[in-house]
Amino acid sequence: MTGKQPLTRRTFLKAALALGGWAALEGSGLRRLACAAAGSAPEVFYQGKRRLPYVALTFDDCYNIKLLQELEHMLSAHRRVQVTFFPTGTALINASRDDPGLWGRLAAQGHEIGSHSYQHALASTLSAQEMRDDFERWLEAAHQALGYLPAVRFARPAYGELAYSFMKLCEDRELVPTMWSANWGTAPERAEQEIPQMRGGDIALLHIRAWDLENARLAIRLMAERGFKGVTLSTLYDASHDVRLECRPGDPCAR
Repeated sequence: MTGKQPLTRRTFLKAALALGGWAALEGSGLRRLACAAAGSAPEVFYQGKRRLPYVALTFDDCYNIKLLQELEHMLSAHRRVQVTFFPTGTALINASRDDPGLWGRLAAQGHEIGSHSYQHALASTLSAQEMRDDFERWLEAAHQALGYLPAVRFARPAYGELAYSFMKLCEDRELVPTMWSANWGTAPERAEQEIPQMRGGDIALLHIRAWDLENARLAIRLMAERGFKGVTLSTLYDASHDVRLECRPGDPCAR
């Protein structure tokens, strides 16, 4: 005797995969849901623990060399602030051509570099193998820009698209897929409303654009006024996963 089975999330995903593979799950975030159902998807890093007095400024793309140099000078004047860059591979190469020492200087100041694809292609247009090849090209560009092969922990997908090929890359290469909790790459009048709402643990999205640099300047000033420290994603991630933060004073795990 057979009967109709209830349409659960798991049975829906199995049916979708049987009908059309991963392509059937393209769009609307269902690929990420399928990864999670399979138990293989790495955790996406949207924000750190809110109790931390840390804010992570992150800068995507990094195409404009002049503004990148201007940001370098700004950060040099605020040595207690460290940030994370997500340059594309082409941006790494172009900036290194115009200013060969730029990325090495930024790394020497304690700033971090994460992967943002080689040519900023939508992850949904790439197979898992093509995404791996794209990452290898990005890694070689980073090697050329820095003069050494960097240890890369974080990756952010182009356009913020958490497609299967991107998540599979993160799983295979043990990268932390990284998004954001605050978008401060907005017009100044809007940024003046949103940046003052900063919270501990925020990951802020910015780009290398003129108004983003002004927004970063405002954020750095407000962070100092409110006792927040600008940190790299590694610092925020490690502190957020420190089990001692879950302990109360006097508990054995806090000692």
